[in-house]
Amino acid sequence: MAIIEHIKQQYSFLSPQEQKVALAVIQKGASIQRIGIDELAAELQVSNSTISRFVRKIGCQNFVDFKLQFSEGPQPTMTGVQGQVDHESQTSVEIYQFYQDVITKTQARIKQADLDQLVSWIKTSQQLFIYGLGSSGYTGAEFGQRLTRMGIQATVVTESHMMLMTSRIINKTDLVIGLSNSGNTEEVNQAVQNARENGAKTAAITSGTDSPLAAASDLTLFVEDSIGFASARFVNSQFALTYVIDILAMLLLEDEQYNWRMKQTVDTIMHHKLKK
Repeated sequence: MAIIEHIKQQYSFLSPQEQKVALAVIQKGASIQRIGIDELAAELQVSNSTISRFVRKIGCQNFVDFKLQFSEGPQPTMTGVQGQVDHESQTSVEIYQFYQDVITKTQARIKQADLDQLVSWIKTSQQLFIYGLGSSGYTGAEFGQRLTRMGIQATVVTESHMMLMTSRIINKTDLVIGLSNSGNTEEVNQAVQNARENGAKTAAITSGTDSPLAAASDLTLFVEDSIGFASARFVNSQFALTYVIDILAMLLLEDEQYNWRMKQTVDTIMHHKLKK
């Protein structure tokens, strides 16, 4: 039943008393249609207002509207935690919805064929360079560390002059991956273009569909643009890029050799910690 699954998804954003209502509803299922709000409140020893807050948080107008969600036939799409949300939980709900929206829209933009192609290029390149400045540079460093743990040698460049210099000595056996949320970081764009002119394969992870970075790249993985929301609320603007890097890492780990190497690094670190 869709409403039950929806309640489960929203459970962690409810107050303890509202979670008590949620658990009772999940257990009762469709039989909740035969119970009034006063009866349910008395059974659970909560107030009517607690039940009213609960149904509004999961997207219903009132308790009657909530019970209608259990009837047979198609139901309107539930939109998540909304309506009158407790002040204490407003921020966490907003960030949760932002992350959920970014992942959903990024997943819709990326193509499996492009992911597979980039994984193939990573495996076969003689040298791999990852370019990024600012926050994208930190994301690049994370990507490079993961590749290193699989035994893939990657040079992460996060300084603009070094980026431009290395891009001029790259050749056709190499791969360059440019990271930029907007796709408008001038130094990254120029370095990727230099590498392409030298015959290297070039790839990008960006939200900028018509950006200079996308134009300079042989292959682009497009993500959802999160800059506006992130800047206004001081949250991670790199979330969409990190999501794609997670996917690439998991695809690479399907290779038994890379997987074995990664496990060796984990064992080494754990052994080191146990010795202390």
